[in-house]
Parts: sequence; C-alpha cells; structure tokens
Amino acid sequence: MTHKKKLFFVLPATAAYAILNLVLLLHHEAWRDESQAWLIARNLSITGVWKQLSYEGHPFLWYYLIMPFAKAGLPFSVIGFISLAVMIVAAYLLLRFSPFHPVLDLIILFSPLGTYYLPVIARSYCLCALFTVAVAVLYRSRSRRAVLYCAMIALMVQTHLIMLGFAGALSVAFLIERIADFWRDRELRGKKAIRHLAPLLLPFISFIVFLLEFMNVRSSTAYHFELKGIVDFLRSIRDTTLSLFGFMTGLDIVWVWTAIILIAFAMIYALFVLGEAGPVFITLFAFFEQIFIYAMIILYSVQRALIFVFIFVWFVYVTVEKIKEKNALRPEAEQTKPTGLLHYQLLLAMICFMLLYGLGNAVKADYQDEYSDAENAAFEIAYIVQGETVVTGEPARTSPLSAYTPDQKYWSPQIGDYVTFTPLDKEWNKPYNFLELEDAVKKAGIGDKDGFYLLIPESVGMSDYDIWKVSWEKLYETKAGTITDEKYTLYRVKY
Repeated sequence: MTHKKKLFFVLPATAAYAILNLVLLLHHEAWRDESQAWLIARNLSITGVWKQLSYEGHPFLWYYLIMPFAKAGLPFSVIGFISLAVMIVAAYLLLRFSPFHPVLDLIILFSPLGTYYLPVIARSYCLCALFTVAVAVLYRSRSRRAVLYCAMIALMVQTHLIMLGFAGALSVAFLIERIADFWRDRELRGKKAIRHLAPLLLPFISFIVFLLEFMNVRSSTAYHFELKGIVDFLRSIRDTTLSLFGFMTGLDIVWVWTAIILIAFAMIYALFVLGEAGPVFITLFAFFEQIFIYAMIILYSVQRALIFVFIFVWFVYVTVEKIKEKNALRPEAEQTKPTGLLHYQLLLAMICFMLLYGLGNAVKADYQDEYSDAENAAFEIAYIVQGETVVTGEPARTSPLSAYTPDQKYWSPQIGDYVTFTPLDKEWNKPYNFLELEDAVKKAGIGDKDGFYLLIPESVGMSDYDIWKVSWEKLYETKAGTITDEKYTLYRVKY
C-alpha cells in the first residue's frame, strides 16, 4: 500500500475508531476504579501522590497525566476523554505503521481488544497499550532511534506493575544487542561505547524510580504477596493461565487449550524456523511475569488480561515485520512463503474474535444499561442535603460521588475521616453495627441535634442494616439495576 493510499485508509479508520468509542464513552458512567486515580491526583500534591503510590500498585505516570485536568477543577467525566485520546494515538500508530493486512488492523481495533475496555474505562491500561504499540513501531529501527525506543520503555515501566516483565525483557534484549555490536565493530569501543549504551540509562533510571515508589509499602488492600511451595506454585500458575484465557473468551476448556497450544506453536515456529529468538523470549518472559503476578500478588481483571493479549500483538507485529524485511533481501526461492505471514495474522484474528465472543455482551450492556449510579446519585444527593455532611456506610463506593461533586462532604466512621479516595493502607471495609456508627457520628459532631444523613451503598458492612432501615426516612434510592454494584440509598436518621 502506497503512502497516499495508506493515509486514505488510516485517517478514516482512525476517525471511525474515535467516533465509535466516543459514543460508547458518552453512554458510560465512570465508577470507583476510575475515580480513585482522579481523586488522588486532585486532592494530593505531587509529593503526596508519590507517597500514596506504594499502596495503589500503580506507578506515577497516569496520576501525573490527569493531575493538571483534575487540579484545574474540570469535571470528573474528563478522565474518559483523556483515556480515549491516548487510545486514538495508539490506534493511529497501529493503522499507520503496522505490517498487518488492513483488515487485521481493523479487527484488532474494533474488537474488545481495542474498543471500549481501554479507551472508555479510564485507567492506566490505556498507557500500557500505547507504549506496547510504540515499541512495536520502533522495534525495527531501534538501533537508529535508540533514545526514543528506550524512552518508550522507560515510560512503559511507569504505567503498571504488570508491564515490568515486558519492559525489563525489552531492555535486557537491547543491552545484549548493544554489547554484541562491540564485538562486531571495534570503532564502538572506548568513548563511543558510552554513547552507544547511554540510551539504556532511561529504562534503568525508570526501574530505579519504580523501586523507590514501592520500597516503603507495608500493607495494602490492593495487593498481597503469598508464598507457596513449588507444587502449589506451579499449580497456581497453571490454574491462573487457564482461568485467564477462559475469563477473556468465555469459552470452555477445549477452546482455551486450543488457543494456548496455537500460541505455543507460533512461538516454536518463530524460534526454530524463523530464527527469531529475541521476540520469543521477550514475549515468554512478559507472559510469565504477568501470570506470576496474577497467581501470587494481584487478581487479574479484563483490562489487565487485554494487556496480556496486546503483548502477543507486539510479538506478531515484530515477527511479521521481520519476515517481510528478510523476504525483501532474499531471492524469491529463499523467501518465507506467504502462508507463514498469513498463519500469524489468522491466529491473531482468531484471538480477537474469541475476545468478541467472551466480552462483546459487556460492551453492549454498558451502552444499553447503567454502569454505575454514582453520577446521578452524586448530584441528586447534593441537591437534597444542601451542603450538609453525609455519613456513608461504605467509603469505597462513595468515592466516585466525591469525584462528581467535590464540594459535597461525605464522612466515614470506618476510617474516621472525610471520604475522598479510598485509603488502601487502612481497614476501610471493617464490619460494624448501627449503634457503633451512631456513636462515632455523635463524637465527630456530624449532623445536627435532630439527626444526620446516612448514605448506604448496595454493599455495606453494617451488620444490622436490615433491622434499622425500616425506621429511617428514605430520601433517595437507585431505581434501576447497575452493571457494577454502585447503587445508593440516602436516609435521614433521627435521634
């Protein structure tokens, strides 16, 4: 495809991608996982964010990206447009530079791999996808554009814990290539060697920064490390792998094993037939690091699982690109057959259709139904209470209300403070009974002499809620069902 024809395809395809996800975004109600980062960026200073990171499990990049918008007083809904903009850039890069057939580019972007989960649900995972595409685009010219390539790896380190293995493998592989250059070219030794290795300082410094971000963590409800024996560890790795593929695709174990075996054959073919050891080992190391994290430290989610697939997209991208590059330099008789290129792309297309089968209904559900009642409840409650502090029965599900209406105060007896972001270093979800709550409210001086407003999210830790609620005046209640468990009821509790 010529440059001119490519642009005639790329620009309309990028625009269609942006429009589709904009429509989905306008039908999406942001929830607590999205508000957590927004509230941290809005309420804490630059150094305050740094201190909080060790409890979150996410490095600084996403927080500092959204911080200017949050501190400028822009509405919380802006966060969705930030993640959409990030993914539009990723989509353009893939469409503009990928070695795939254009149809496969469209399948990747318009399947759940590229649509809805990463651009609409605003989390740091959109940055993971962007930098994965960026290092794929730069991979062929990494020696010539070493600074930019290493800068992308350095930024990748600061996106999420799950990207450490991939970024580390890319860095080590590039270091080995740089050292190999010394043996082939004597002119690179001495002072030139320092300049040759200097770009790798960028990811190295980023790794050091990552360690500093998380070195002081003591406890967090976001993650935990579980030590296991070798047998239990291997069993956890196996079970997590199967569960991860089944979770993404919604298919039975036969299809899950089929996908895993086909991916394994793709790796073996690239290693022994094509001689592409570097991309194979980088991908396998990245896969193992993510599986290890899901088995031992944190649970996987849809977005984390999709980043797992995005790394396989990187593998297919650089493998197909390498095959085409070698074919261009070889006589026709020695070229890799077109079927070799086709098989990799068909496998990637199959995985995208499996994702569509497993995750497509969730995209449709968010378009048709309410994802969370946080936005509607926030403004309705603020209107009802007219500036009075509201006591909440559960801080985590209240945090998105604080994001939508920053002037409205919510107070939690569980943390003994006003609710903004969920303090993951505290036991914010400990159970309690109503008399304990009432006593804490009186001691804190919340409400007036007649009583106080009490917000009860759908999931609440009050053990005797069903007994007491019949005596309270109900002022607001989420009417429709929500995809998440963010439903709210506001009461007036009288002494």
